[in-house]
Amino acid sequence: MITGESITDSHPVLSQYLIEAKRNGTKIVVIDPRTTATAKMADLHLRPIPSTEVYLFNAVANYLINNELIDRDFIINRTENFEEYARVVSKYSINDAEKITGIPKDLILKFAQSIATKPVLFTWGLGMSESSGVDGIKSYIALALLTGNMGIEGGGVIVYRGQTNVQGSGDFLKPDAFPGGLPINEENAKKLSEVWGFIPPTKPGLSLIDAVYNENSGIRGMYLMGFNIVSSLPNRRRVEEFLSNLDLLVVQDIAMSETAEFAHYVLPAALWIEREGSVLSLDRLVKWRHKVRDPPGEAKPDYEIIFELANAFGLKGFSNDPKAVFNEMRQVVPIMRSVSLEDVMDPTKDSRIPENTPHLYSERFLTPSGKARFFGVEYKPVNTGGKKFILVTGRSVLRYNTDNEIRRISGKFETSIAINPEDAKALGIHNGQLVKLVSNCGEGVFKALISNDVPRGRGLRIHA
Repeated sequence: MITGESITDSHPVLSQYLIEAKRNGTKIVVIDPRTTATAKMADLHLRPIPSTEVYLFNAVANYLINNELIDRDFIINRTENFEEYARVVSKYSINDAEKITGIPKDLILKFAQSIATKPVLFTWGLGMSESSGVDGIKSYIALALLTGNMGIEGGGVIVYRGQTNVQGSGDFLKPDAFPGGLPINEENAKKLSEVWGFIPPTKPGLSLIDAVYNENSGIRGMYLMGFNIVSSLPNRRRVEEFLSNLDLLVVQDIAMSETAEFAHYVLPAALWIEREGSVLSLDRLVKWRHKVRDPPGEAKPDYEIIFELANAFGLKGFSNDPKAVFNEMRQVVPIMRSVSLEDVMDPTKDSRIPENTPHLYSERFLTPSGKARFFGVEYKPVNTGGKKFILVTGRSVLRYNTDNEIRRISGKFETSIAINPEDAKALGIHNGQLVKLVSNCGEGVFKALISNDVPRGRGLRIHA
């Protein structure tokens, strides 16, 4: 299962494994409003109207429950809150799902029947996260629990990360949890103080979204590392307004960006080949990335900059030795203790966390009860404000994130907007023509790309 992700564009190396798996008999189901290269290799492709995924997944869940296409033993022994979840999804039907999602009923039924087997790997990307958000992901993961596709070889859930070591940073940096996802409480704060030499705050912080979009967040300063939020967060006007009103903005990055233009201080960081440290992959493999060359000019590795700042503040216990930092991580995060620095630096060792398990949750989940919890979430229709078109953003294999690096190389990279031929004809738009796109969040001029890869009524901004 691949939802809201074009692996061929965003993870081209990984796509080679997908092609090999298909050759070996793996069936591929893609849920994406766009007809991407990944969708073209799928055995089944569903094209929902954006932001209707929750209805789709709830309707499929209700169908699976009513037709006893679920793993009752797994649900009873390994999960909790099933009855409440079943009550929530009971009002969602396949017939209504066809009307709301725009997906033909027969394809929805094929999708439901295809996941009522084992093993199934449920995967998703930013297209899913940015369309239906947390609710969409909860309703999606529930399908894996319903069918018992967790804790088994070849089954489970995977989120495709945007770039190297996003998984690692996500495991260590959260505003509402201590490193490793440990709950923020007095007990854990005391344990951390034994390593750090001070008691960390026990009040959860704000997420970036809460900080930027909540006008009453009270945030007066921000320190951004390798994050070009002016280009990557939605509603550029709001982001620029927020940054303009900060008393202090520090941006640490390898090159100037749209966000760095608002900064009071810009700290030049080293490229990935100019620093070393551990990297955590989505398959839970921890490996060491070695430095290839020294950074130019005043650029420094991130850990070196943080070390110097800590010294300037008079803070103790920081290190500019990445190996020492790794060993501190092993002290602080329980799941890291099963891998050693020696194994991580040895390319022949299979150093996975936690405890080098071949697959997660074969016996228990990492919850207080050891059971996975069902979350019943309701479908909330998106108010389009009467707009005729829905804009869906997507990645291109030739571009990278906000283009902060790739636009510095020679060559011309144009941003185009794909339009369905019927929509283009109705609007009098020709292929290659410049069109002005206006939304509530901003506007821009793009080259039109007439394509059947996007359904009628849905524009897709792509990098071509």
